[in-house]
Parts: sequence; structure tokens; C-alpha cells
Amino acid sequence: MYWTKLKINYIIKLRRKDSQREVNMKTYKIAFTGGPCAGKTSIIKETRKYLKSLGYRVIVVNETATELISYGLLDKKHLSDKDIFSFQTILFNQQYNKELNAEKSLHYLCDKDVCIILFDRGIIDNKAYLKGQEEFDKILELNNCNELSLIENYDLVIDLMSLAVCDPKRYAIDGVRFESIEEAIALDRRTTRAWLLHRNIEMFRSDISLEEESNLVINSITNFIDGKKTNNKDLYLVQTNREFNDENSKTVKVCETILNTSSRYYYSPDYVYKLLKREYKGNTEYRLITIKNGYVIEDRRITKKLYDSNLFTGIKEEDIKEETTFYENDILYKYIIQNGVEMIEVDSSKEFIIPDNFTVYGKIDDYNKVRKYTLIKKPVL
Repeated sequence: MYWTKLKINYIIKLRRKDSQREVNMKTYKIAFTGGPCAGKTSIIKETRKYLKSLGYRVIVVNETATELISYGLLDKKHLSDKDIFSFQTILFNQQYNKELNAEKSLHYLCDKDVCIILFDRGIIDNKAYLKGQEEFDKILELNNCNELSLIENYDLVIDLMSLAVCDPKRYAIDGVRFESIEEAIALDRRTTRAWLLHRNIEMFRSDISLEEESNLVINSITNFIDGKKTNNKDLYLVQTNREFNDENSKTVKVCETILNTSSRYYYSPDYVYKLLKREYKGNTEYRLITIKNGYVIEDRRITKKLYDSNLFTGIKEEDIKEETTFYENDILYKYIIQNGVEMIEVDSSKEFIIPDNFTVYGKIDDYNKVRKYTLIKKPVL
């Protein structure tokens, strides 16, 4: 009786603290993905070590597929399509519960202002191992989930390219990794395409030393957490007759609203506040983004009720557009249609390779011209 009473009092105390923690604590959820032999496990280990040295609480959710395979659940030499679908269905459930429990545990056990969850593969990776989007949609339906809501659970995606793509001579097969180089290359590309719906994907090549790659990843994550992430993107005026589908790309309807903030809670002349609404396959997600001096310092999910509330009154600028993200030439492209203007957005740090069936007319230096539809298309000579 005495010990039962102690336990109850302890749980009550935890729950009282829980609500205050949710107010003060920032949680960052970062998914590591990539093809076979991409260095995920090693880089996650180094990342965790470094982030802990900065005083953050860091937990790692290990790869579920590797755990299940190590149990001997799969005969890798004799897998039917039905076996693969059944395995991925089990994997989805396991991964979903692991991610949910990891986040819940932080509310009770985290004693830091900033907590970080590193996922050695996220739930979206399942899609790369299925026959296509249709099978993944079946698993989503079985679990009463939608893809947009799931992918919005992650704040950042770190995509580590396989050695099979970047440096085939160093690619190795082990007891868990059994894909040939050709299979690994195909899987690497399917894995990247599986995550195209996410807004924050950072890609890293593996044809450098593991230490160099780890440092680049750590730098990217710390900049993201510290609100020092820059928008190093170039925008080009284009035209295309290319056809996109749900297997090779992801198309989202987007509404971005820059606010004239009249609320005392959100008002500050040094800050820019942006509401973001994204729609995909009939599902919608909402976010509030806070920008200071050009840097995103907060990017948080909000409810539809808050999005529609009179807390956000006064629209300074509103952009309604359609964004299609696709992967080609080992580059992520974002094809945008706004006010009838066709554009393509790419990472400015990478060489710009024109994708198939695109005509490029020139670089867009002033995005306000797109809003006013004053651009005149002139072919690049």
C-alpha cells in the first residue's frame, strides 16, 4: 500500500511537470535516410556525441528493419511480393510505435530546454522497399494515417547518398546489407524519392571521408537548431511539357502568407511571421514560421483552428502556388507554378544541370516580379 501510494504521487508529480515542460521544451526530430552503405549509423553516432557535448538531450531511435531482419524473420533469397508487403506492414507498425514512444518519453524524462530525436530511418523509408506508391497508400489506409501528416512529424531530413552511387569501389556487402551495386543505386534513388514530400531535405555525398561528411552533417543540424539556416536557393524562369506523377515526384498546393502582425503576442519590428498551408491528396497541414534577419528561428506545426483564428490579422503578402519536387541528376529540383509563371528552384551550392524536357530562360533575381507577373520570357543564348 505504501509503495503504491508513492508511485501514484510520483506519477502525479510527473504529470504536473509535463505541461510546463511542453511550454518550455523544444523538440527537434531529425530523420536520417539514404541507400545501403551510406554511413548512417556511424554519422548518427558522431552527431549524437557532438550534440550531447553542447548540452542537448539526444536520443536515437535505431533502425527497425535491421532489428527485425536480425531476428531471422526474412529469408532474403526467397521473398515474394506478398512477403515484402507483409514485412513492410509489420515494420510500419513497429516504427510508428517506436517514434511515438520516443516522443512521449521526452515529456516525462527530458530535463533540458532542447531535446533532439535522431531517427536511423523514418517511417517514410518503408515506401522505398515496396512496389510503388499504391502499396504504401494501402499500408497508410490500414493504419488510418496520411502521408503528409506523417512526414510533417520530422523537422529535418538528412539524406546520405550510398557509396554505391558516390564511390562504388568502397561499397561492401555484409550480413544485413545484401544488395548488389546496381540494386543499391536503385534503392538509394527510391529512398530519396520516398521523402520528396518533405520541405527540409539536406543531401550529402559519401565520396569524401566519413569524418568530413560527419562534420558537414553536424554543421547543417546545428545551424538548423540555432536558427542559422540560410535559404541558399537559386530560382530560374522555365517552361516544360514534362508530365509528373506520384511515383517520380510530389506535387503540393501551397499558400504562404506574410503577416502584418497586429497581435501584441506576435508583434515585433525585427521579426517576420509567415503562415504556411500545404495540401496533398485532400489532406492539409499548417505551420507558423518565424524569421529574424533572414534566418528561420522557429518553424512549428499549428492547428487549423489557430491558422484560421483572428490572432493572425492583416495580410501583407500572400503567395498561392503549386510546387512539384523531383529528383534527377543526383539533384533535388522544385518546379513551381505561380500566377501562370513557371519556375524551378535548386540548391545554389550545386552545379545547375538543366533537367530533361525543361527550357531555361534565365535566373530570377527579384521574386517580387513573380508576384506582380511582370516577367518577360527571354531565351538564354
